[in-house]
Amino acid sequence: MYRSAAVATTFSPRFLAVLAEAGRVSSVFGVPLRLIHAGEQTEEKQNLFSEGLANVELPADTVIHWVEGDPGTAVLGAVREHGIDLLIAGAVDAESGYRPFANDLAKTFLGQAPSDLLLFLRPQIGPSPVRRPVVIVDFSAASAGLLRDVMELAAKRKCEKVYVISILTTFDEHRLRAAGGALDLEERLDKFVMNETELQVPVETVWIRGNTGFGACEFVQGIDADLLAVPTGMPGGSDPILSRSMDWLFQVIPCNLWVRRAR
Repeated sequence: MYRSAAVATTFSPRFLAVLAEAGRVSSVFGVPLRLIHAGEQTEEKQNLFSEGLANVELPADTVIHWVEGDPGTAVLGAVREHGIDLLIAGAVDAESGYRPFANDLAKTFLGQAPSDLLLFLRPQIGPSPVRRPVVIVDFSAASAGLLRDVMELAAKRKCEKVYVISILTTFDEHRLRAAGGALDLEERLDKFVMNETELQVPVETVWIRGNTGFGACEFVQGIDADLLAVPTGMPGGSDPILSRSMDWLFQVIPCNLWVRRAR
């Protein structure tokens, strides 16, 4: 699935937890992990990294890329320079009430990263099982590929259930009805899942109706999902990074977020 992965690291209170999560991700996907740190290389920082790698049982010779400048721009520059396929990072600095608001780096990575993303909402040093992943599909080839990958991951991690959801705005519904024929949305979504995957774990399909997309956010939080997988466009492409029904992700990250870029 990936050839390389890197984690954006800072010496925040969640430093070790993000590092541990990144180590598990690299193991699951079977790819080497690199570290990217926006800041000057010093002996003190090198010692902190050495201790951190040892604490989470990552190789002592793990490559660290030291980059300077604005953190978001510098990290993404390293991703491009070294051909990183998957960028891992923390998603929030703090939470405010029911809504976990995305930090500035998460917003930058979501809007500008040329790679896939895995953003952790509440990283843990200890094992963090994936029990109830949610994948959003729009019936595109990109979402079909993402669905297959989520199902494969769910089978490996022995998930309880995979939720496959699609968002239906008023505009979408009118457009579909104008295309003619009976509009059986449930059947359409079920057929999409059956055609694209082998059902190795239980699956529930759900249509989310609403024009803002926040219904999807509330659904994800309501079932206590631990992973949300979303297909997106590439920065600089003709299509928007996120559809209008999904642009709330630039503000709120409801759980760990896996972003798959359209190739």
